[in-house]
Amino acid sequence: MPPIIANAGDLLARYDVLFCDIWGVVHNGQTAYVEGCAALKQFRDNGGTVVLVSNAPRTPKIVAKILAEKHVPEDCWDAIVSSGGIAIAHAAERGFTRVHHIGPDRDLDVFDGSGLERVSLADAEAIFCTGLQHDRREIGEDYRARLTAPAARSLPLICANPDLIVDVGDVQLPCAGAIAVVYESLDAPVYWAGKPHATAYGAAIKHAAQLRGTSIDKTRVLAIGDAVRTDIAGAVAFGIDALFIAQGIHRKEVAPNGTIDPAALASIFASDAPQAIAAMMSTADSQLLASASAISEDIYRRLINPDATQAKLVALGRWATLGVGAIGFILAWQADDFVYNMVLYAWAGLGSAFGPPLLLALHWRRTSRAGILAGLIT
Repeated sequence: MPPIIANAGDLLARYDVLFCDIWGVVHNGQTAYVEGCAALKQFRDNGGTVVLVSNAPRTPKIVAKILAEKHVPEDCWDAIVSSGGIAIAHAAERGFTRVHHIGPDRDLDVFDGSGLERVSLADAEAIFCTGLQHDRREIGEDYRARLTAPAARSLPLICANPDLIVDVGDVQLPCAGAIAVVYESLDAPVYWAGKPHATAYGAAIKHAAQLRGTSIDKTRVLAIGDAVRTDIAGAVAFGIDALFIAQGIHRKEVAPNGTIDPAALASIFASDAPQAIAAMMSTADSQLLASASAISEDIYRRLINPDATQAKLVALGRWATLGVGAIGFILAWQADDFVYNMVLYAWAGLGSAFGPPLLLALHWRRTSRAGILAGLIT
């Protein structure tokens, strides 16, 4: 279970950049959260950069207008990344010019200046989904029959809001993501334009780099959101820290009486949140021990000192564990993609060098030591 805090001031001081969700964090669908906006303003006053990252199916310009209408002050954010903007950019990249729109008329401004023509399903190159047409009386499953035919011909669907539900005051309403889930269940292609997918935080980090005039260290970035499935999962996948806001869409689960229930909080993270840390620690410690054993047994005892005592080998193994761990920490701290590339090349080398000899040794009687060594070298 994550630690519970009532005030984020000390936590925010550890970071240079915030990727902050809007709906459920900055406002509740009707009016701004005054304390939350004040905290963002204070963060900016202290030199931080705030990028609002929203799954709203609107362009950043329209999102800014909506924020003003909900009394969210302009001085609490620096830039906006929206799913609507990402979806429009994706349609342009794919070369789509004719799309069939599914969503309420209030979302039609997302098409302004986009070059996209709204057409019937039969004439469309893709479906552009911004939401349910009547979100107060429909659910995603209501669209299954309508989507069966386009799914059968693999018509792409661009989901301009990956959220499943959203808070509007005290009411929760379904979003475009609810339709996209149904479409995917029909084995049809869906492009998710926003969190938890890398498109959202990838665009946000580019904005932050431009605003700060330098590359962004992910260890200095904090994502803030109220949805485990999108905000928190997206942050974990992108490799940044996250702050979960309990007053958002999970409030009835984690704070049914207005106070956070630790057991309920632990339950929601145990069931929905990506459990990456334990798996990474398990892999890391096993590889660390394997490396130390290789140094003490395979290199030192077999090649350098065959008569080494067990006590000396144990001591060497301990020092090797400390040394390999320190090297790994330094490499992970200093390089963003070095570890990823090392793992990539290591597995590629393992597969190409040891894969064929292993298969041949199992299935070809003429496999020899000399042949295997020749294969490994070449």
